[in-house]
Amino acid sequence: MTHHPTSHATAPVVARLAFLVLAPLVAACGARPVHVERAAIALDVAGAPAALYLSLLAEDAIADSIEEIWTDAGVATLQTARPHRMTDGPADLASLMAPVAGVPIDAQGAARLAPGGYTALLSTLRRPLAEGDSVTVQVRLARGRRAEVRVPVLPYEALEAALLTPAERAEVAGDGDPDAAEGGRLFRANGCASCHGAEGHGDGPVGRTLRPPPRDFRVVSAFKGGTDAARIARTLAAGMPGGGAMPLYAHLTNHERAAIARYLISLRTPDSLQRTTP
Repeated sequence: MTHHPTSHATAPVVARLAFLVLAPLVAACGARPVHVERAAIALDVAGAPAALYLSLLAEDAIADSIEEIWTDAGVATLQTARPHRMTDGPADLASLMAPVAGVPIDAQGAARLAPGGYTALLSTLRRPLAEGDSVTVQVRLARGRRAEVRVPVLPYEALEAALLTPAERAEVAGDGDPDAAEGGRLFRANGCASCHGAEGHGDGPVGRTLRPPPRDFRVVSAFKGGTDAARIARTLAAGMPGGGAMPLYAHLTNHERAAIARYLISLRTPDSLQRTTP
């Protein structure tokens, strides 16, 4: 039975994460158990399906892999982010993500599904998901081991608090509030300028070859996913599953995406409200 908390506030849901992620099931074939240590489901962003992320730790380091993930909310498929968006086919999620047969467990007995890497996408949902819900998830390994957990449904922005260790959160927190100057450096360092141009005018060397052309960020209407910093940051995280050539930048931290969003907003010109972009 699905649990529906009376409060949908993000903070209590994250606080209860330790109680929702439960102990492993009995191991198979004599191998030692596996544990899911941190897990969360992010609500769909910009038309992409909801996504499951987790950290799994085995009590031994034998060769194994995550082969299948079952949920009571819908069908889960293992995917990984493409390093570059495919532009020679339909402009859909398949151009951003590629299916994988399994997720290997490393020499330390660990495997991680994380934004920008391996992901379990939830499609064909049996019921709508909302912030504050929880979903039963069973992780099935190639050698027969399994672990079952209850996983909270969170907004994308809450993933760092749910998935990272305290040391990892401190490392990605950034110094102070994100600002446009930092965002400009990140914009150039992450290849955005190759399509959008050094000044965000949509005239980068790669961008000149694309149809439709990249967005000119001086124009407010260029921001199809929303014009405020939070919505721009979400678009950076999820890409544009419904069209366009932009890949997703889920590997960036919340702080970094917010800084880039502030930089893009700083490029708008006074006459931008009167202009349009394809």
